[in-house]
Amino acid sequence: MIVAVRPRERLIVLANSV
Repeated sequence: MIVAVRPRERLIVLANSV
């Protein structure tokens, strides 16, 4: 899993996870 520093990047990573 990719670690995102910015909140927006986290949302993108979460969306990609789904």
